[in-house]
Parts: sequence; C-alpha cells; structure tokens
Amino acid sequence: MNKLLASNFSRLWKNKVFWIGTAILFLWSTLMLISGHRAALAEPEYPRFLDDFFFQYGPVIGIFGAVFTSLFLGTDYSDGTIRNKIMIGHSRQSIYLSNLIVSAAAGILMNAAWILSMLTVGTSLFGWFTSSVTTILMYQFIAVLMIAAFASIFTFISMLNQNKASSAVITLLTFLVLLFLASYCNNRLNEPEMYSAAAVVTPNGLELADPTQNPDYIRGSVRKVFEFLVYFLPTGQGILMSSMEAVHLWLMPVYSLLVIALTTMAGVSCVSCFRRKDLK
Repeated sequence: MNKLLASNFSRLWKNKVFWIGTAILFLWSTLMLISGHRAALAEPEYPRFLDDFFFQYGPVIGIFGAVFTSLFLGTDYSDGTIRNKIMIGHSRQSIYLSNLIVSAAAGILMNAAWILSMLTVGTSLFGWFTSSVTTILMYQFIAVLMIAAFASIFTFISMLNQNKASSAVITLLTFLVLLFLASYCNNRLNEPEMYSAAAVVTPNGLELADPTQNPDYIRGSVRKVFEFLVYFLPTGQGILMSSMEAVHLWLMPVYSLLVIALTTMAGVSCVSCFRRKDLK
C-alpha cells in the first residue's frame, strides 16, 4: 500500500481543488479575524477573543471534504486509474484504504490553513486564547477525528460511484442533509423549558406574569435521541465545536471513531463489487 499512498500524495500536491480549498480557508479565516477586530474596535463594550473565531470552521469544513474527495477519487474512474491499479496487482482493499487516508489527510491539511491564519493573524489582533491550552488541544483533536469521519463517509460514497459528477452531487447532498439534521436537532435542544416572566398591565399596575411552559421544549426519550444525533453526526460535532459549548467532550471522538470504523468496514466489504463491475 506504500506505493499507492506515494502515488496518491503525489497527485494531491498537484491537485487544484486541494490548493483552492486550502487558500479559501486561509483567506476566509483571515477576513473573519479582520472583520471581528474592526467590530471590536467599534464596540469596545462587546469584547472579542481568539476563542470566538478559532473553531468557526466546524459547521462548514465538511463541504470542502465533500468536493475534494468526490472529485479526487472520481478521477480514478474517469481516467481509468483504478483499473490499472487492479491490473498491476494492488488489492481492492489497499486501494480503498489508501484513498481514505489521503482524503482524510487532505481535509486535515486544509484545516491547518485555517489554524495557521488563527495563530498568526489572530494572535496579533486578539492576543492568546482565554481558554486553557488543554481545552483548545482537546477540541482540535476532536476536529481531526471529525474531519476523518467526514472523509470516511465521502470515500465510501465516492468509491461506490463510478461517475465523478454524480458522486460530487451525492456527497454534497449528503453533507447538506446531515448539516440540516444536526442544526434542527441542536436548535430544538436549545429551546428553553420555560418562557421567562413578562410584564403585563393589570388593574393594579404593571406586574410580572408567571413563567409559561414552552410547547417546543422536548423531553424524555426524544430528547435523548436528539442529543445522540448532535454528538454522533460529524456535522453536529462541528456545530458544538464552533461555540465550544459541548458538555460531553469525550463522546465526540468516540463517535467519530465509530463512524470511521463502520463506513470503512462497509466500504472495504463493498469493494468486492469491483470484480463484477465493468471498470472504465
């Protein structure tokens, strides 16, 4: 598999989508920092900190992985590369795993561009983190596994679809559906159990009404299901990461490893389909 990895990484360094994604993340984070600094100067009563920006990539980093993985792996089919790899003796499992490793590495390297901007431009504008280094490193460790989980999902889809265009569409739709689902669940979980007391006019003057129950507040087993989905889905982890408000930090890396294991086992099992496919 070493030769496959060397070949894939050689392609990665020449891949325009990878470098465009890396540049976008670096510029995006830089512009966000500059805009935030200007807002902080205009509104000194609302201070901003580096922590507020550092993990803002969480909800959207998956879309970069979806585009890159589908197009990068789709080229194996469109150019006939995968057929050649099989013909010279590489196992289908090795091809799958090498593609997964390079896809995950590409996502982590693109994420590194964001971090580079934060640690250079960000620290010069906002100073160091207010959170502990341990907390920042823990969230970044979670981010690395979350990006790998995205890569495992998108590799699974891309390796089972010979058409590069349809693979790109399916991976993007998958990301958007997962993002919508995680956002919906997270928003419902953030609903307050009670509405705060409101001032009402009575014959005796202005009085505070009793707090009222929120009909949209979810309880019991439904709440547990929603909490599980937010922590389990990579998109949910990205949302929690962006605000750095996750309660059960240890759950997220465990769930990411589970996603990676399940999708990789399913993908490696399905590559036997290559024997029955008329590979282009």
